Amino acid sequence: MMHLYFDVRSARLTRMTGWERYCSCLWEALVKHPEVQVDELPGSASSLPHQLISDWIKVPRAVRGKTVMFPTYPPSPLSSYMAARTIFTLHDLTWWKYPESSSSGGKHYYRKLAERALLCADVIVTHTEAVASELRDSGLVQSQKRIEVVSPAPMTLLKDGQFSAPRPYILAVGTQEPRKNLVALVEAYNRSGLTKEVDLCIIGRTAWGRVSPVPGVRLVTKATDAELSGAYKGALGLIAPSLYEGFGLPLIEASLAGIPVACSDIPVFHEVTSGYAEFFDPNDVEDMQRALMWLAAGGRQNPSALACAQSFSWDRAAASVASLLAP
Repeated sequence: MMHLYFDVRSARLTRMTGWERYCSCLWEALVKHPEVQVDELPGSASSLPHQLISDWIKVPRAVRGKTVMFPTYPPSPLSSYMAARTIFTLHDLTWWKYPESSSSGGKHYYRKLAERALLCADVIVTHTEAVASELRDSGLVQSQKRIEVVSPAPMTLLKDGQFSAPRPYILAVGTQEPRKNLVALVEAYNRSGLTKEVDLCIIGRTAWGRVSPVPGVRLVTKATDAELSGAYKGALGLIAPSLYEGFGLPLIEASLAGIPVACSDIPVFHEVTSGYAEFFDPNDVEDMQRALMWLAAGGRQNPSALACAQSFSWDRAAASVASLLAP
């Protein structure tokens, strides 16, 4: 049986964004995998001060000579030095391509660790071929570096759940940060003329790109999985206006819920949806307005959307990781 140490720090956080879900769900899937013995990387911590300390903690002797996977945070020089092999997941290239939209900790601290990890890690994991291609062209890795795609999947998200909504609504799901382009989405909604009949509901925690509440816009900063599931099922459709992404989990979740999807015309979204979505230019407010009106008018789900969304699974992701452990 192949042995893997896994950095579970993100899974220990109380917030639950894309990073945390990926870490938590992949960990659970690997624990169940019959060919992998997976253990927590010692030194994992949940609070931010202790996270920073654990970045530089001395890795116990038990880890030496083993394979260690870092699914979110970049490995520190100490931990990567002690391990025989390291696998580092780079979710996207935001820290380099859009540093102005990154958190302070990301662009000033974790980017430096990630740059070292991209040089030293044995395997780099991305979530899409689009990001893998960007990485190969970025100059951040050597040409012979092994880069593999391990795609995330929804949680067992589509459970029975209720979401209270006084009016019909279009749904957007994402953290309030600049690259999610939510400020432009609100502007497009205001111009669309939909405010009298249809709400725009944005579900996602408040971060460093706060959206100002306006009439017709509902900001839900905390939602349980059941509430999120209910929100998908009850929506007229999902709109995803991101300027840049590494994957696009809400698009898959919306398709599983049976609602139409309108999203930015960016390579990652084309790959994740296999082209079934209604695409718009995220830098063109008028085009975004058109997409909102298409959803409000009863835009239909593409017949291929459900099958495409069902192709993503955590068992498949765990099997992909297991294949990286073989000598």
